[in-house]
Amino acid sequence: MNIPSGKQVVSELATSGVDPKKMLGDLMKKNFNGYVSVTCKERFGFEDGFVILENGVIKGSYYKMLKNQKDAFGKDALALLLNAFGSGFGTIDIFMLTKEQVDLMLTFNEKVKFEASDLSKIKDLFKNKYDPNLLGNYIEVQETTSKYDLFKKIGLGNIKI
Repeated sequence: MNIPSGKQVVSELATSGVDPKKMLGDLMKKNFNGYVSVTCKERFGFEDGFVILENGVIKGSYYKMLKNQKDAFGKDALALLLNAFGSGFGTIDIFMLTKEQVDLMLTFNEKVKFEASDLSKIKDLFKNKYDPNLLGNYIEVQETTSKYDLFKKIGLGNIKI
């Protein structure tokens, strides 16, 4: 992703205790130009993403599941990003850009863009708690089997390892 660094206005704010509706709402009211980045570590490893605002309007989003090398763009990424706000193990960074930098960022990263009409159900996307099941739409979850489970399956469950 081609993103300018901009001026960092919030650094490493813990996701726990942050109300994403209020945070994004405040940025929208202030006609904010820039992006909000969220990084968290959950069941599937590290996740990282950002939402882009131009004049207080959400214009695009990107999300990456690092362990699985899966990317989500646009409104799908926004759902995952808002889910990450509910993580107990995450940080939020906010970067201010000029309107021209935001325009360039959206121009060079076409896939992240979506229309305001796509946000009609944005209030349904906000989560109070991280939901690992939401990632199931983007990655294939593989269950791991322990040695004990394997021995139990073949009838040797009473063997101590």
